[in-house]
Amino acid sequence: MKLTGKAVIDYSNASLMGICFDIRKKKWDEKLADEIGIDLDKLPDVYPCPEVIGEVTRDAAEETGLAAGTSVVAATVDANAAWLAMGMIEDGDNSSPWGPRVSSGYAMRSLNSPRT
Repeated sequence: MKLTGKAVIDYSNASLMGICFDIRKKKWDEKLADEIGIDLDKLPDVYPCPEVIGEVTRDAAEETGLAAGTSVVAATVDANAAWLAMGMIEDGDNSSPWGPRVSSGYAMRSLNSPRT
């Protein structure tokens, strides 16, 4: 929110919240949110990670040194970005990088793709 003045989240971070995000529909689950008493107006708007969601505001530019008007994208979770950087894009690709924490990943066909 600091860079653009908007509260936003990408699909991967929203799905990690584990509350009421429907990863197949890529939106907050209104019925579930209502059942557990969550006001959807208080949750951030959800975007795909490469989508430009706004620009660096003048205040943010002064505070960070970034140029006002610079495009800001929704981004993604660090592990997801690392897996893509390692080339994990085909069904069955896997990785288990070790660092300050272990993060295992397994690539699989899209949840929206038909099974073959």
